[in-house]
Amino acid sequence: MSKTLTSDFKYHPAITTAIIILFICGWSVLYMEVLLDIDIGWLLQCLDRFIAGNSYDYDFYETNPPLSFLIYLPAYPVYSYFYISAKVAVTVLFTIYIAISNITIYSLLRKGNYDKELTLIVISAFIIVSFWSAALSFASKDHLIFIFLAPLCLAQY
Repeated sequence: MSKTLTSDFKYHPAITTAIIILFICGWSVLYMEVLLDIDIGWLLQCLDRFIAGNSYDYDFYETNPPLSFLIYLPAYPVYSYFYISAKVAVTVLFTIYIAISNITIYSLLRKGNYDKELTLIVISAFIIVSFWSAALSFASKDHLIFIFLAPLCLAQY
């Protein structure tokens, strides 16, 4: 005789949404206490020089231009014209990149007819991994590759 366990507990997605929002807010407070990574600072400086009309061979040298610093281009007007910290602008930019990646993952999972619970678990896990595991390499080129590699792999599946 086998018995199955049942529960009357109804899980509401708002619980996970609230937890993730609190997680991102808490993570952001901790991340803002750390200094801007030197690589990101240099790439922002390269972007500033590139937009000013300077050339690769005389004014700055980057091993893999221009994509290495053009990924920060949407954040450039925010921190240069509105005088917001470059770190805040880049953090918001990469949060937008993560949101685009999550929307893509969500649409691919819904297109694949997966459960709502599985979709919620995958999206939640990806959000946490995208923020927390990046740690000090948050907003680096490698982090951007990670962010958009997950939807690409899922699209191949």
